[in-house]
Amino acid sequence: MRQRALTLKMVAEEKLFTSENRAREILTAHGIFPIDYGVGTYDRLRWLESAVDQMLLVMHAQAQPQPKKPRVPKPSAPRISLADMSPADVYNLTTSQRVQ
Repeated sequence: MRQRALTLKMVAEEKLFTSENRAREILTAHGIFPIDYGVGTYDRLRWLESAVDQMLLVMHAQAQPQPKKPRVPKPSAPRISLADMSPADVYNLTTSQRVQ
């Protein structure tokens, strides 16, 4: 089965909906290069339709929003309660002068 070969004008108008120059830039940027069939019916450069369609699928996938990375919570400072302190520590805490 022979694949359909598209001219630059067909790619620009039917697939990318842009100008021919911009279509050539997009195709080249994605590594899709034309095929030269030589003199005859296919006188101009052609691009394979399957390669152009694959490029469109890749461009669409890249344009989708990416999921955000989960937020890592900050480690909290350890909580100290009076139940965890020795009687001497509680006495020193309650009898020492505090700056106000």
